[in-house]
Amino acid sequence: MPEAFSTLCLILSIEALKEANRMGLRQLFSGWSLLSETGAVVHSSNGRDMEADSGLIPLRRSDLLAVF
Repeated sequence: MPEAFSTLCLILSIEALKEANRMGLRQLFSGWSLLSETGAVVHSSNGRDMEADSGLIPLRRSDLLAVF
């Protein structure tokens, strides 16, 4: 089984993006997606499985990818 990820890191990252949008004069982030390498379900360290929105996709220069 692949190594599990920390849900705390995921939630804090999403909350930071949400707050940046709330505090900014304009919406900085139009949205985000949760990706896994293949698009398969990923396993968190607290034992909960989380569905990915998709697998890794080719990125444009204007895209931002944060990897945890």
